[in-house]
Amino acid sequence: MTRPAADRVKAIWNGTGTGTMTLAGAATGEPVQAFPSELNGQVVRYLVKHDTAQEAEAGYGVYTHSGTTLSRLYRTYPTRGGAAVAFSAGTKHVSVTPVHLDFVPNIASVNPSINDDIGVGYLQGHIWINTTSNTCYMCVAHTAGAAVWAQLDAAGSAVTVDQHDILARLTAGSGVTTGVAAADLTEEGTPAAGDFLLGWASGSVLRKFDVGDLPTGGGGDLAPTKVTSNASTFALSDAARLHSNVIVTSHQASVIFQVPAAATANSEWRIMPVHDGCTVTGAAGTISPNPARIINGGLAIVTVVSNAGSAPVIQVRGEVIAPAIAVTTKTYDADDHAQDFSATGTQTFGAAANFPAGFYVNIWNNTSGTITIDGADADHTVPARGVVTVKKLAASLYCNGSGGDTLLDLS
Repeated sequence: MTRPAADRVKAIWNGTGTGTMTLAGAATGEPVQAFPSELNGQVVRYLVKHDTAQEAEAGYGVYTHSGTTLSRLYRTYPTRGGAAVAFSAGTKHVSVTPVHLDFVPNIASVNPSINDDIGVGYLQGHIWINTTSNTCYMCVAHTAGAAVWAQLDAAGSAVTVDQHDILARLTAGSGVTTGVAAADLTEEGTPAAGDFLLGWASGSVLRKFDVGDLPTGGGGDLAPTKVTSNASTFALSDAARLHSNVIVTSHQASVIFQVPAAATANSEWRIMPVHDGCTVTGAAGTISPNPARIINGGLAIVTVVSNAGSAPVIQVRGEVIAPAIAVTTKTYDADDHAQDFSATGTQTFGAAANFPAGFYVNIWNNTSGTITIDGADADHTVPARGVVTVKKLAASLYCNGSGGDTLLDLS
């Protein structure tokens, strides 16, 4: 909420006596303002000072903008909680000012009581600290003779200053905080020692994410833990998942890192082998690219996109060599842009107008004989084991390499 604009407030009062003050405009000769409408209905800490007589009073009152009046509920000066000063005739300046309790909380060895009300200067928002129980209270309401104090927690039971239990949950419908048992942490199972947990309330159960172990001693080391396997097939385990800050590696070539068929959706692993020939595969389901060969010293991120039953959909990203797509006879369209194909038969292209600007594909002849690139206007022959690039330049489609260049279509 927007706080009232009470800075530089200093007004004139020309009345007398001990009653409510009817204020005039702002004091003249100073860069100040009159009481603004935003203060209407607010409890105001005020100071009244007579311009010429030795008369002054500080206290609390309620400002009413209609009529520009300021009541005088309680005095903090000259006598705390005492009678109002009977001001004599003459000009008085009335300003908004903080008082001692706005800066310094009450620190005592006992709890506040119903007697600690506006009669001794406590108003809504003031703080009380019991040094015996290390408990903090706030005054949440104030009426003459009956201040209402609340301990600073949601349930109304004490919260101590030295409390270490920073994780709690609300019992559904009761507003009562309780400790968190291991059974409440259902998303990742029972947390291990040192785990740092973040969570959210779901009904009466606290759901949580495990974001790894906190550093231990001397600031700790957040470098990833390395899990090494030189077996020909290494089953990626839940313990080696990315959420545990682990990199899976190998010192041998031709190791197959296998995603288990039961891997849950959003499971991820980081894999960084130190030899060529390592690949990622799945025990079941589908994987893209397939096979996914990891570059020597490269980093691959393996993600289970979804898993309906025991058929995970696996995506491998990062420094991975994607194999060419094996095709026999094929007719190309715009969706084939920037892909690699290993062909064993005739490859067909339509008019250049059917392909977007910048379109290209790479085609390998994967046979010991020739294959044909069939264009709308002309054909190109690719020799055994040859490779060509078909691309769109301006409004034309060209085939480049393996025996020269051919204009497949001039649109």
